[in-house]
Amino acid sequence: MPRTTDNGTEAGFAREFGQQLEKFLEDRLIRPAEAAERMGTYKQKLNGYINDQKRLTKERKIVMVRVKPESDLLFLACAKLGFIFEYGGYRIRAEKSDGTAVPQAEPRQLSFSFTGKFNLTDEQPDLALAIKRPQGRIDLSISLGAAAT
Repeated sequence: MPRTTDNGTEAGFAREFGQQLEKFLEDRLIRPAEAAERMGTYKQKLNGYINDQKRLTKERKIVMVRVKPESDLLFLACAKLGFIFEYGGYRIRAEKSDGTAVPQAEPRQLSFSFTGKFNLTDEQPDLALAIKRPQGRIDLSISLGAAAT
């Protein structure tokens, strides 16, 4: 059972690990479910390291904590995904016994194709775009309302 941490350097380590892993996956457009599958673990387990968990203290207060990563999960993230974790001036990564580094999962661009016509002059167009600009990326959402003929 993973230990939760809520004080000292263990909490900092757990939070930093989760934040770096989440950014690594987002930068490479890897969903947590896909990462978990490639690592041979469960999505729920991986989400426990990426997201805060609610815990009840002895004083009956709810606090948000991160689960401290187990060594096997850290190994799998490095060996199967090419994740590199930096903390406290140290770098943790997987390296093969012949000295070669494990290649990192490359960022990728998703594409889609569509063939059809849109009537954009109606009051209710068949195409809707939404753009959000969170720090470090652009999220574009496209809704198509095409009818099959």
